[in-house]
Amino acid sequence: MNVPSQPKRRGSLTLLCVFLVLLLLAAAGRAVSYLSAAAASDIACPKWLASLADYGAELIAALRVAVGLGALTAFAYRGRRTAPLFVLCLTAALIDYAARFVIDALTGNLGDYGAVAVFWLLGEFLYEAAFTAAGLWVILAVRKRFREADTPRRRARFAPLVAAALSVLPYAVSRILAEIWYLVSFLLTYSGITSTEIASIVGSFLRILAIYGAFGMIAARASARILLTKSRNKEP
Repeated sequence: MNVPSQPKRRGSLTLLCVFLVLLLLAAAGRAVSYLSAAAASDIACPKWLASLADYGAELIAALRVAVGLGALTAFAYRGRRTAPLFVLCLTAALIDYAARFVIDALTGNLGDYGAVAVFWLLGEFLYEAAFTAAGLWVILAVRKRFREADTPRRRARFAPLVAAALSVLPYAVSRILAEIWYLVSFLLTYSGITSTEIASIVGSFLRILAIYGAFGMIAARASARILLTKSRNKEP
């Protein structure tokens, strides 16, 4: 009588574990982000500390998205429902942005712009939700090709870790496009760009490629690999 309930119970436990990891990453990101703001406002702190904390906060935020996409890949390829996990990924994101608002409100950083902050953070959440959904669409599209493949070589081209890596591309590309839009606006507004500004522009694009591209792919693949291996080891 209890045997059929075991896979369901294991699936629920895995969902809970993934959600807790996402919440831990959200908490870590908020803590590092607060450190960055505190270091930037304290003249006694070296500038490199604020910059390092700022990069760390961005890295953790990208990691949270990538881990979620990797987990969605593992669920999709193991034949589990992805909708509950997708909802939990968005819930963790919403908690992250809500915590950001609360921290800014308690520290007095909002001033008279509380309503603006709400709309801005809501836009950030919807942006992340849209590209998490796009990543899930990529996963399901690659999985479909995987199931339709008729040779081991073709199946390897659409393997789970490939899908996990590809799932971060919509989010990464959106960041690149946003940076291009900002660059175009900057070039149309200012002239006589200095070599320092050029270096800053190049650095911004390299940062996006490194954090949301390379690092995101590695994190998503690692997340998917861990969950797939764990699931495989628990099979009878």
